[in-house]
Amino acid sequence: MEKTWTVVGFEDESVEAVPTSWIIGDQCYWPTQKYSSVKNMIINNENVNTCWPLHKIKVFRNATCDNYLSARAKTKLAEETSDLQSEKENKRKRINKICSSSDDDETPQLSETRINLSPPPRYKKKKMSKTPLYQQKSSDDEPQHSQTLFNVSPAPSYKKILKTPKKRAETVVFTTPISSVGGSQSRAEAVCNQTCNKCCTRKDDRLILQTILTQTNVIKHMTSDVLLEMQQLKRNVRAVPEQSESLYDKLVDVKFPINDQETLDRFNNHLNSSSVYTLAVNELSKLGGKDTSHFIRRVCSTLLTVEFAQGFSFYGRKRKKPFHTLKITKVLIDAAEQAALGGSSCETEKCIQSWLRRCPEKCAKSLNNTI
Repeated sequence: MEKTWTVVGFEDESVEAVPTSWIIGDQCYWPTQKYSSVKNMIINNENVNTCWPLHKIKVFRNATCDNYLSARAKTKLAEETSDLQSEKENKRKRINKICSSSDDDETPQLSETRINLSPPPRYKKKKMSKTPLYQQKSSDDEPQHSQTLFNVSPAPSYKKILKTPKKRAETVVFTTPISSVGGSQSRAEAVCNQTCNKCCTRKDDRLILQTILTQTNVIKHMTSDVLLEMQQLKRNVRAVPEQSESLYDKLVDVKFPINDQETLDRFNNHLNSSSVYTLAVNELSKLGGKDTSHFIRRVCSTLLTVEFAQGFSFYGRKRKKPFHTLKITKVLIDAAEQAALGGSSCETEKCIQSWLRRCPEKCAKSLNNTI
């Protein structure tokens, strides 16, 4: 489809070149954006949007151009005259009419006569009335139409660029004309009214859906936070049976840390009881540590002194007493496993061996510090 521009005059006596597709009869669609945006839309000859408001216009003669620059040139000319025909088009060859008699014998006195016609009168531009055309009273010859109400803002002036805020286009109310004249215009108005109502309804629906989605996301995040807190509480709370008394209170005849063989034998005999064994495992597992090696160092230092432990070896080598045969070794392995620090029994045994191997060094170091 060929793009053309037409020069029109609005009710506020402003003149503008608009795309021809925006014009319907004696009315023109006009966007509600800023003038800078509207100007770019005019230059690009964008398609009409039926949601735009309609305005009464006056269409000049010879006002349609196939390019925007020519239409802009005619816009300045339209401020002076209503006929926008160019000077080249106005220059026409005048044909002199020759009046001669068909019978020379009967009218010998008549000769060729040239008739020079006077130039046509210049059209005087009439001032446009400030009263809107739709409010003026129609003549008796014209068909009567029902009243059409426009609740729209006037088109912006070409000379004055107004910065208007973005607002929702106001609803245009149309009524059906009485006569059949202008039927295409009334159908376009009805389509515009229906489209505007749909646009407003869609905007309201989008706002409601956006609010619902926001509230749903908030509830989802709150539920996720509550679940995370519950899982953290489950990890922290461990099913440890409540003990009426601690290991130290129950074993009165055993003094910790153990520093002689007799006390170690009594403690080893107490561990043969299942209740004492379970109590010892639960009590020692609460000491905790960074890893298995740290946990074993803390527990062994609580149960045995370094001076007494240096006489033991895990397997009884170097003429030392065996440590793996004692009941306390199994208590250390089970306590490390319950504290979730022991990867395996072999790893826990290696940590016990390392602690027993360093006991002589620690004992010698403590003696040097005392001296």
